[in-house]
Order: sequence, then C-alpha cells, then structure tokens
Amino acid sequence: MEPHLAHDILARAARIEAEAESSYRVSHLRVAAEEAGISSSAFEQALRDGGQGIRSATPLWVRVCLSGVPSRRAAMVFFGAFFAAIPAILAAAIAGVLPAASAMSIVIFLAFAGWSTGEAVRWQDRRGWQHRD
Repeated sequence: MEPHLAHDILARAARIEAEAESSYRVSHLRVAAEEAGISSSAFEQALRDGGQGIRSATPLWVRVCLSGVPSRRAAMVFFGAFFAAIPAILAAAIAGVLPAASAMSIVIFLAFAGWSTGEAVRWQDRRGWQHRD
C-alpha cells in the first residue's frame, strides 16, 4: 500500500474514533503512536506543535459559566434571563422596594453574568458544542 494512502486511512480512522471519545490522555496517545510505528521523536514534535489543528481543552472560566448547561439553547435562555431581569431590578429600586445600593449590586452581577455567559457561548461556538469537556 502506498504511504499516502496508509496515512489517509489511519487519519480517517483516528477522526472517526475521536468523534466517539470526549478526551484523550497524552500517555494513551503516546502508546497508540508507538503501536502505529510512529517514532517517539515525531510524536514529541507533533505534541509540541499541538496547537495547530488540535482542539484545546475548555478553559475553566468557560466550564464555570456553562456549568450545568446542557445545550447552546439553554445557555442562550440564561443569557436572556440575566439581561431581562435588569429592568425589573431597576423598577424595584425606583419603586423603593429595593435599596438603591442593593439594586446596583444585583444589576452589576446580572450584567457580568450575562456578559460572561455570552462570551462562553461564543467561545464554545467557535470550537463546537459536541467537544465540551
């Protein structure tokens, strides 16, 4: 079999397998590379070059913002709810039901929560929701 054809078959098989898995450990990849006949120096070079074409792990801030959120649709519901609550809080402060300082603290929290949720959704959109950690 020609080398480029063997490479294409193995690359396709790896993509199919990767779609079924959520994450891999480097030690497992190293063993798989060794079993496939890939030299350790070539593997280490590929690992160093890893940022090119390989999905990075989801950052902690994205995992925190989307913790317990099952889908993009649910995340967008939270995003909308954070910003929709702001006028109600301001109305409560104007009506005297809520002290102004408390209302401002809540508004700042809601604005930050909405903004960070939106940023987390945008980060996940760029990388694909099926690859969440």
